[in-house]
Amino acid sequence: MRLDKRAGPADGESVLWLSIVIDNACTGIWDAWRSGAQVTSLRVSPVVYDAVADARPREVAGECPLMLLGLPLIAYPAVATYEPVLG
Repeated sequence: MRLDKRAGPADGESVLWLSIVIDNACTGIWDAWRSGAQVTSLRVSPVVYDAVADARPREVAGECPLMLLGLPLIAYPAVATYEPVLG
């Protein structure tokens, strides 16, 4: 997986920059809306899905679907870490 290894945890662990994922998703959503397409889901890499799940333990515990930018989040192994795919 492509994870950004810029300044992060002291132990050298890879850092996931969710802001990049969100920015790329927003750009895709705006492009889709401009072309008249309806966006119904957001496919992301499992690493991104897990990061969002870690940030939202109540939703996970309540078995609620994970949402990001108002769209259901779907873990999809073929999606690159920083390149979400709109559904």
